[in-house]
Amino acid sequence: MTRPVIVGGALYLGAGGSVIRLDVTTGRLLAAYQVIPEPQVTVADQHAGHTFDLTYQWQEPIVADGIIYAGATFHGISSYVVGLDAMTGRILWKRGPARETVSAPVLVS
Repeated sequence: MTRPVIVGGALYLGAGGSVIRLDVTTGRLLAAYQVIPEPQVTVADQHAGHTFDLTYQWQEPIVADGIIYAGATFHGISSYVVGLDAMTGRILWKRGPARETVSAPVLVS
């Protein structure tokens, strides 16, 4: 999960393979957009004696000109960058998978 971004009364954040949109006032789930195939990977920690699931690590999104730009990396194995409509959450474009690690998006004008 990453730090959220707030646009037009909605709070957006990345979690797992989805970008989630919540009502900023009530916290009610407005939508969940599956933008990345969710990997099914479980790792056993032999020293601690437990298992845990690996998931995508989202970078802090940015908003510009009505588009939310967000990037996610799965432990350096695969990465995606997506552009979402800030008001509807509709996927405008998606790039990936790539084998590079994605950092937080930077807007250059």
